[in-house]
Amino acid sequence: MIATESEIRIALGLGSTISQLEETIVTMAHRKAEAAVRNFLQYNPEQFTHVGVLHPSGNATPVAAPFRYTSNATHAIREDFGQPGAEVLQLQHLPVRSVTTLWEDSNARAGSAAGAFADATKLVAGTDYYVDFDSAGISRSGQLIRVVGSWSGVARSIKIDYVGGYSAEELNGDPPDSGDPFVDASGIRDAVVLTAVKAMMTLMGSQKNAAAGFTGPLSSERLGDYGYVRGQALAQRLSGQKFSITGEAADDLQPFAHYGLALI
Repeated sequence: MIATESEIRIALGLGSTISQLEETIVTMAHRKAEAAVRNFLQYNPEQFTHVGVLHPSGNATPVAAPFRYTSNATHAIREDFGQPGAEVLQLQHLPVRSVTTLWEDSNARAGSAAGAFADATKLVAGTDYYVDFDSAGISRSGQLIRVVGSWSGVARSIKIDYVGGYSAEELNGDPPDSGDPFVDASGIRDAVVLTAVKAMMTLMGSQKNAAAGFTGPLSSERLGDYGYVRGQALAQRLSGQKFSITGEAADDLQPFAHYGLALI
């Protein structure tokens, strides 16, 4: 998980001892907030080894450098990143930390052909291709650049094992003592907590307002103050609710969103 349920409970003002219904509602909100954040980013930001990933669309054509616009109070700023004019394969899970193995086999038929992706079809990093690393162990663009010739034009003929994503320490914003490559990705965790809390407070407010005699600020009240019946109604609404990213959460996520080409 990107964030923890305890972080969401603390943000909601809930103590360490909560009811089973409250725990169910927090768990549900947590799961849906994580899904909303992954959907916004267009990838799972947790660090994993992705094995046997097949490129979906075959040949990567020469491209201009990808770019995005950010803004401050007075100006729109264009930020270019990646490599222009190169044969590029775009990996999905950012940042790419390493590529373990890459095969290119135009006769593989997505791995279904006999002898597909044999050792002879492996490409050599630094000779046949290279990873667009910003620094050692960190490629924010997640792009592989072909050195010699072009990538295969046959769909599902390129297979990759690679490590991508942010470590638990990076998602917590805790740099390691070892000096290993580090990216502060705590904004992603913050967006999960914010999304869960905002959605729950909105639904809790609608439940409270629906009851006669609602008075007082919602922010000072606990989920338990709504009672078992209203809590059940909130759980039912959460189960059918698709969470949306708030503007504040989107600002936290913007530096980590995927702006690549075809995703694999």
